[in-house]
Amino acid sequence: MKKMCLFFIFAFLLGVIEMLFFYPQLPDYMAVHFNLAGTADRWDSKSDFFWTMETVFALLVALFGTLPLIIRRLPVSYISIPNREFWFAPERKEQTTNRLVDQLLFIGAMALLLMDGVLYLSMRANLVDRPALPSELLWGMIIVFFVVNIVWTMSLIRSFRQPPH
Repeated sequence: MKKMCLFFIFAFLLGVIEMLFFYPQLPDYMAVHFNLAGTADRWDSKSDFFWTMETVFALLVALFGTLPLIIRRLPVSYISIPNREFWFAPERKEQTTNRLVDQLLFIGAMALLLMDGVLYLSMRANLVDRPALPSELLWGMIIVFFVVNIVWTMSLIRSFRQPPH
């Protein structure tokens, strides 16, 4: 569990470091939205852009940071996993809860890493006179995120599918 907690914290701190590093370098008025081709199509102040990004990061951290605490206090009847009675038997409840917490922290870290990537691409794009986002990199990150989510979901369901014999 400590590894996933550290991974989650790392993903969050990476975004904070990016913002601290790039903020002084960016223009006061910057591209904040790009179309599918990567061309800037909306502009706003640097402070509004960072306020929005900080809010998104705070929401992700609040959501995925508090879910583990909620899972630990939630009645087992509210948790939907295959073979719930087996996995939440008194002798396995702590281990099962720890596995679920690890999984939530992992997917939260992946969401933060996606945001880190989007933030990085957006800020790098604004360091030149004609901001353009490398859309192939953005789509690549989004595809990787969705593939990881699909594999994660299948793995999570599979890991609780059948009790070990």
